[in-house]
Amino acid sequence: MNLYLDRFFAPIQEAFEPANALPGTYSPGLVALSVFIAVIAAIVALSTSARIAAAKSKRARAAWLTAGGGCMGGGIWGMHFVGMLAFSLPCGISYDPLITLISMVPGMLASTVSLLVISRGDRITFRELSIGAVLQGGGIGAMHYAGMAAMRLDALLLYDVYTVALSVLVAVVLAFVSLGILVLLRSVDAFRPLAIPVAAIVMGCSVAGMHYTAMQAALFFPLTNVLGTESTLDPTTMAIVITLLVVCFGAATLAAAFAGRQFETASELRQEIDRRAVLELEARANHARLQAIMDNIDAGIVTINQQGTILHWSPGATATFGYTLEEVLGQNISMIMPAEHSDNHDNYLAHYLQTGERKIIGIGREVTGRRKDGSPVPIDLAISETQLEGKPLYIGVMNDITERKQNHAELVQAREEAEAANKAKSLFLANMSHELR
Repeated sequence: MNLYLDRFFAPIQEAFEPANALPGTYSPGLVALSVFIAVIAAIVALSTSARIAAAKSKRARAAWLTAGGGCMGGGIWGMHFVGMLAFSLPCGISYDPLITLISMVPGMLASTVSLLVISRGDRITFRELSIGAVLQGGGIGAMHYAGMAAMRLDALLLYDVYTVALSVLVAVVLAFVSLGILVLLRSVDAFRPLAIPVAAIVMGCSVAGMHYTAMQAALFFPLTNVLGTESTLDPTTMAIVITLLVVCFGAATLAAAFAGRQFETASELRQEIDRRAVLELEARANHARLQAIMDNIDAGIVTINQQGTILHWSPGATATFGYTLEEVLGQNISMIMPAEHSDNHDNYLAHYLQTGERKIIGIGREVTGRRKDGSPVPIDLAISETQLEGKPLYIGVMNDITERKQNHAELVQAREEAEAANKAKSLFLANMSHELR
């Protein structure tokens, strides 16, 4: 049973039996070149999808979409044309220039839409992936059959319905597989570098698979008895020209993508440098404010590490103990303790590091310190603990209570003197009373 698309418009004649079709042959080198063109175009187009996703503005996104869609569509068209040049018939073949150029449009539009879909990255859904594959496969099919319509030859071109449908199905299925591979491999860090090469190979094969399956659906029947006319085009020369055009456009697109990536990296670095500069200024301002507060506090503030090494020494501590910052920085805190307590301090640190027992953390108490001249100084001490880069630091706030102790001693002395006076007065009154009696 004969199945041709033209049967819906005209009755089948006996001369159009498949056995009477003209025999077609392929040039293996040009066939391989056509597949190479499709793969290269797919690599370039898929590489631009990252730039589409990273675009900061609608204008940049549209520019990358146009470049990627144009490269992929042009690559599909180039593959198709080289594949057609690889095919030869025993009759002359030429192409209508206008229709040949118009045939590029469906492939470019479909490629642009599919790139827009896959640029969504991990957010892409199965439905969106399917739509992208259908549009990509349909665009490849539309481009192919539009390009076939541009053929001018001494033969009648008919199509087998089932093979035509199979060719479109091949394009859609392989486009879905290639886009699915791209999304899947991008989601796994270990396979991310393989995502574009593997998906591009499958996509290139989908274009070539559709083309050569569609060529099997085409049957050419002679219209005259005169055969053997040479083709009006030199296949090899045209194939080389088309390949160079596709490769040059792809190289330009890749160069633009690389330049865009470098520009984005430089822009991100500038933003990061600016952000860190702002943070540094804020940190300096905060440090200056904190330093100003600490410098104007009467209390001495000392920071030490687990080994008891002094890391910070405030002006208030200098006023209390007489040591300058340069004299105490890097020294052990025991230098401001009385000799009888400094040895115990080292023992306490060792015990604390082993057991984590907190005997003085968070507890305010009165202790005795040692000034630079060796004289004792009573201080009110409160210690707190904090973590810096995973290591504990201890902050001691010390107030010189010498004046308070003196005031207290004077009050005690005054009270004792008052009590003694009262006692003497009472004794005097008692003696006087006794003498009067």
